Amino acid sequence: MACARSSLILAKLNPPIMRALHMILEQLVQDLDRKAHWQNVYKQKAATEVSWFQLKPAISLELIAKCHLEPSAPIIDVGGGASVLVDQLIEQGYTNLSALDIAGAALAKSARLKLSAADPKLLHL
Repeated sequence: MACARSSLILAKLNPPIMRALHMILEQLVQDLDRKAHWQNVYKQKAATEVSWFQLKPAISLELIAKCHLEPSAPIIDVGGGASVLVDQLIEQGYTNLSALDIAGAALAKSARLKLSAADPKLLHL
């Protein structure tokens, strides 16, 4: 009975609302597919095997240095994956660091998990 009622309600929605709902559902499916894709990439490859890996993320380090931040300033590496940026910031004395990535597998592979000098926050969507 509830399904019939829901179908009846949806049938009464005007076309623009139906298109908007359809777009929202498509985006949700794409987001789930995107997350699964990146999880698989990092489960199947080492961090150094991906084409975007940088042994030293020089541009990012340079831009952060130009900000003249205090060592305790909060810094978040968005889309950090298995990047070594956070590791290198720890080596430079920064202490309030976070890394965010859609793939928990990428964060788990990061060497920063083994560091004892700091306690970066590792966040995944």
